[in-house]
Amino acid sequence: MIEVICVTYKQDWNLKCLINSFKSQTSSNWFLRIIHDGEGGNFSNLKQDLESNDYINNQVTLESTKKRFNDYGHSLRDYALKNPIRDSTWTIITNGDNYYLPTVIESIEFHEQKNPDAQFLFWNLIQRFEKKIFTQLEKDIYQQLDSKLQLGLIDMGAAAIKTSLARETGFNSREFEADFHYFRDCFKNLQKNYNIDSSKLVFKIPETLFVHI
Repeated sequence: MIEVICVTYKQDWNLKCLINSFKSQTSSNWFLRIIHDGEGGNFSNLKQDLESNDYINNQVTLESTKKRFNDYGHSLRDYALKNPIRDSTWTIITNGDNYYLPTVIESIEFHEQKNPDAQFLFWNLIQRFEKKIFTQLEKDIYQQLDSKLQLGLIDMGAAAIKTSLARETGFNSREFEADFHYFRDCFKNLQKNYNIDSSKLVFKIPETLFVHI
Protein backbone atom coordinates (compact mmCIF):
# COMPACT_ATOMS: atom_id res chain seq x y z
CA MET A 1 0.00 0.00 0.00
CA ILE A 2 1.29 3.46 -0.93
CA GLU A 3 0.49 6.22 1.55
CA VAL A 4 0.21 9.78 0.26
CA ILE A 5 0.48 12.49 2.91
CA CYS A 6 -0.79 15.85 1.70
CA VAL A 7 -0.57 19.03 3.75
CA THR A 8 -2.68 21.97 2.68
CA TYR A 9 -4.02 25.41 3.59
CA LYS A 10 -6.46 27.48 1.53
CA GLN A 11 -5.88 25.37 -1.60
CA ASP A 12 -9.48 24.32 -2.19
CA TRP A 13 -9.51 24.22 -5.99
CA ASN A 14 -6.01 22.78 -6.35
CA LEU A 15 -6.80 20.21 -3.68
CA LYS A 16 -9.69 18.87 -5.73
CA CYS A 17 -7.31 18.47 -8.68
CA LEU A 18 -4.92 16.51 -6.48
CA ILE A 19 -7.68 14.21 -5.22
CA ASN A 20 -8.96 13.62 -8.76
CA SER A 21 -5.46 12.77 -9.93
CA PHE A 22 -5.34 9.90 -7.44
CA LYS A 23 -8.88 8.79 -8.19
CA SER A 24 -7.69 8.47 -11.80
CA GLN A 25 -4.77 6.19 -10.95
CA THR A 26 -4.34 3.00 -12.97
CA SER A 27 -3.59 1.19 -9.69
CA SER A 28 -5.85 1.32 -6.63
CA ASN A 29 -3.02 0.46 -4.24
CA TRP A 30 -2.98 3.84 -2.44
CA PHE A 31 -4.63 6.00 0.18
CA LEU A 32 -4.50 9.77 0.50
CA ARG A 33 -4.32 11.44 3.90
CA ILE A 34 -5.01 15.19 3.76
CA ILE A 35 -4.05 17.33 6.76
CA HIS A 36 -5.17 20.96 6.86
CA ASP A 37 -2.98 23.44 8.74
CA GLY A 38 -5.39 24.42 11.52
CA GLU A 39 -9.15 24.72 11.67
CA GLY A 40 -9.20 28.25 10.26
CA GLY A 41 -8.80 29.20 6.63
CA ASN A 42 -12.40 28.20 5.82
CA PHE A 43 -11.68 24.60 6.81
CA SER A 44 -15.26 23.78 7.85
CA ASN A 45 -16.60 24.85 4.45
CA LEU A 46 -13.86 22.91 2.68
CA LYS A 47 -14.69 19.78 4.66
CA GLN A 48 -18.40 20.08 3.94
CA ASP A 49 -17.74 20.67 0.24
CA LEU A 50 -15.42 17.67 -0.13
CA GLU A 51 -17.69 15.35 1.85
CA SER A 52 -20.89 16.37 0.05
CA ASN A 53 -19.27 15.99 -3.38
CA ASP A 54 -17.78 12.54 -2.77
CA TYR A 55 -14.15 13.58 -2.61
CA ILE A 56 -13.79 11.90 0.79
CA ASN A 57 -14.12 8.10 0.97
CA ASN A 58 -12.30 5.06 2.29
CA GLN A 59 -9.21 6.00 0.24
CA VAL A 60 -9.22 9.73 0.93
CA THR A 61 -9.30 11.14 4.47
CA LEU A 62 -9.39 14.75 5.65
CA GLU A 63 -8.32 16.07 9.04
CA SER A 64 -6.92 19.23 10.57
CA THR A 65 -4.73 20.25 13.46
CA LYS A 66 -6.29 22.30 16.24
CA LYS A 67 -3.87 25.17 15.75
CA ARG A 68 -2.13 26.51 12.68
CA PHE A 69 1.62 25.95 12.61
CA ASN A 70 2.26 28.17 9.56
CA ASP A 71 5.72 26.67 8.89
CA TYR A 72 5.29 25.59 5.27
CA GLY A 73 3.51 22.43 6.44
CA HIS A 74 6.65 20.90 7.93
CA SER A 75 5.19 20.30 11.41
CA LEU A 76 2.18 18.59 9.82
CA ARG A 77 4.45 16.30 7.82
CA ASP A 78 6.29 15.29 10.97
CA TYR A 79 2.96 14.77 12.77
CA ALA A 80 1.69 12.50 10.00
CA LEU A 81 4.84 10.38 10.04
CA LYS A 82 4.77 9.99 13.82
CA ASN A 83 1.00 9.39 14.03
CA PRO A 84 0.11 6.97 11.23
CA ILE A 85 -3.50 5.95 10.62
CA ARG A 86 -2.85 2.90 8.40
CA ASP A 87 -0.11 0.49 7.48
CA SER A 88 1.75 1.16 4.25
CA THR A 89 4.87 0.12 2.36
CA TRP A 90 5.76 3.38 0.64
CA THR A 91 5.16 7.02 1.58
CA ILE A 92 4.85 10.06 -0.66
CA ILE A 93 4.77 13.47 1.01
CA THR A 94 3.12 16.12 -1.12
CA ASN A 95 1.22 19.42 -1.10
CA GLY A 96 -2.28 20.50 -2.04
CA ASP A 97 -1.06 22.22 -5.20
CA ASN A 98 0.36 19.15 -6.93
CA TYR A 99 -1.16 17.03 -9.68
CA TYR A 100 0.01 13.46 -10.37
CA LEU A 101 -0.10 11.57 -13.62
CA PRO A 102 -2.41 8.53 -13.57
CA THR A 103 0.54 6.09 -13.67
CA VAL A 104 2.54 7.24 -10.63
CA ILE A 105 1.32 4.43 -8.34
CA GLU A 106 1.72 1.83 -11.08
CA SER A 107 5.27 3.09 -11.79
CA ILE A 108 6.25 2.80 -8.12
CA GLU A 109 4.93 -0.77 -8.02
CA PHE A 110 6.78 -1.68 -11.22
CA HIS A 111 10.12 -0.29 -10.07
CA GLU A 112 9.72 -1.85 -6.64
CA GLN A 113 9.43 -5.25 -8.31
CA LYS A 114 12.36 -4.44 -10.58
CA ASN A 115 14.51 -3.26 -7.63
CA PRO A 116 13.31 -5.22 -4.58
CA ASP A 117 15.97 -3.65 -2.31
CA ALA A 118 14.88 -0.11 -3.17
CA GLN A 119 14.25 2.23 -0.26
CA PHE A 120 13.98 5.47 -2.22
CA LEU A 121 12.41 6.10 -5.64
CA PHE A 122 12.22 9.50 -7.31
CA TRP A 123 11.12 10.95 -10.65
CA ASN A 124 10.96 14.10 -12.76
CA LEU A 125 8.31 16.81 -12.57
CA ILE A 126 6.84 19.76 -14.40
CA GLN A 127 7.11 23.04 -12.49
CA ARG A 128 4.85 26.06 -12.96
CA PHE A 129 6.57 29.43 -12.93
CA GLU A 130 4.84 32.80 -12.88
CA LYS A 131 6.28 35.11 -15.51
CA LYS A 132 5.78 38.77 -14.66
CA ILE A 133 6.50 41.91 -16.61
CA PHE A 134 6.85 44.68 -14.03
CA THR A 135 3.85 44.00 -11.73
CA GLN A 136 1.57 42.44 -14.34
CA LEU A 137 1.30 38.69 -14.68
CA GLU A 138 1.85 37.87 -18.35
CA LYS A 139 1.38 34.11 -18.32
CA ASP A 140 2.37 30.96 -16.51
CA ILE A 141 5.32 28.98 -17.80
CA TYR A 142 5.55 25.23 -17.33
CA GLN A 143 8.99 23.68 -17.45
CA GLN A 144 10.10 20.07 -17.06
CA LEU A 145 12.69 19.64 -14.35
CA ASP A 146 15.22 16.82 -14.28
CA SER A 147 15.19 15.82 -10.61
CA LYS A 148 18.55 15.31 -8.93
CA LEU A 149 19.35 14.50 -5.33
CA GLN A 150 20.80 17.93 -4.73
CA LEU A 151 19.61 20.98 -2.83
CA GLY A 152 17.14 22.90 -4.96
CA LEU A 153 16.87 20.18 -7.58
CA ILE A 154 14.43 17.79 -5.88
CA ASP A 155 10.83 18.52 -4.94
CA MET A 156 9.06 17.02 -1.94
CA GLY A 157 6.38 15.43 -4.12
CA ALA A 158 8.85 13.81 -6.52
CA ALA A 159 9.83 10.85 -4.38
CA ALA A 160 8.50 7.78 -2.60
CA ILE A 161 10.35 6.50 0.46
CA LYS A 162 9.86 3.18 2.20
CA THR A 163 7.44 3.92 5.02
CA SER A 164 9.57 2.29 7.71
CA LEU A 165 12.49 4.56 6.75
CA ALA A 166 10.31 7.67 6.49
CA ARG A 167 8.73 7.13 9.90
CA GLU A 168 12.04 6.34 11.55
CA THR A 169 13.56 9.50 10.09
CA GLY A 170 10.72 11.93 10.74
CA PHE A 171 10.50 15.39 9.25
CA ASN A 172 12.97 17.44 11.25
CA SER A 173 13.69 20.60 9.28
CA ARG A 174 11.53 23.72 9.51
CA GLU A 175 13.41 25.68 6.87
CA PHE A 176 11.81 26.81 3.61
CA GLU A 177 13.84 24.30 1.56
CA ALA A 178 13.19 21.38 3.88
CA ASP A 179 12.65 18.93 1.00
CA PHE A 180 16.30 18.09 0.58
CA HIS A 181 16.97 18.11 4.32
CA TYR A 182 14.31 15.41 4.79
CA PHE A 183 15.84 13.33 2.00
CA ARG A 184 19.32 13.91 3.40
CA ASP A 185 18.21 12.64 6.81
CA CYS A 186 16.73 9.55 5.15
CA PHE A 187 20.05 8.93 3.40
CA LYS A 188 21.87 9.15 6.72
CA ASN A 189 19.59 6.47 8.14
CA LEU A 190 20.17 4.31 5.07
CA GLN A 191 23.91 4.51 5.58
CA LYS A 192 23.51 3.69 9.26
CA ASN A 193 21.12 0.76 8.82
CA TYR A 194 22.58 -0.96 5.76
CA ASN A 195 26.02 -2.40 5.18
CA ILE A 196 25.95 -1.63 1.46
CA ASP A 197 26.32 1.63 -0.43
CA SER A 198 23.09 3.57 0.02
CA SER A 199 23.18 4.47 -3.69
CA LYS A 200 22.25 0.84 -4.38
CA LEU A 201 18.99 1.44 -2.52
CA VAL A 202 18.11 4.64 -4.37
CA PHE A 203 16.67 4.52 -7.90
CA LYS A 204 15.34 7.10 -10.30
CA ILE A 205 12.20 6.37 -12.29
CA PRO A 206 12.94 7.84 -15.75
CA GLU A 207 9.50 9.41 -16.10
CA THR A 208 7.78 12.73 -15.44
CA LEU A 209 5.04 11.84 -12.98
CA PHE A 210 3.70 15.04 -11.45
CA VAL A 211 3.01 18.69 -12.06
CA HIS A 212 3.56 21.37 -9.42
CA ILE A 213 0.63 23.67 -10.18
